[in-house]
Amino acid sequence: MSVGKPRVLVVDDEQLVLHALRRVLGFTHEVVTDLSPVNALRRFDGGERWDFVVSDVMMPEMNGVEFAGHLLGKCAELAGRVVLITGGTLSPESESWAKQRGIPVLYKPLDIGVLRGLLAPASSKK
Repeated sequence: MSVGKPRVLVVDDEQLVLHALRRVLGFTHEVVTDLSPVNALRRFDGGERWDFVVSDVMMPEMNGVEFAGHLLGKCAELAGRVVLITGGTLSPESESWAKQRGIPVLYKPLDIGVLRGLLAPASSKK
């Protein structure tokens, strides 16, 4: 999708997490961040596109599983390119939903090497 670096949208309600992920992923990806899944969906509706999406699970406006569901409903080509991150646990329903759709779930503190590995296929599709 991108001509230059692959574009990655990171959605998390914690500014420190967004800053850290922008810093560690910015060498190989164009990182776009948003504190709000609702706003991120508006950006998508406005025409913005990403090669990969990383979303926190536990957020106040909308949880990451709901966000991923809305996003995949609008943009099926993101299938296989969405990652959920969480500092807690997932309900069995949410875990099953993510697993059925091939959405990896990473637990905080994040293993950046694992996250980079998940983003590597997006980089090689350019």
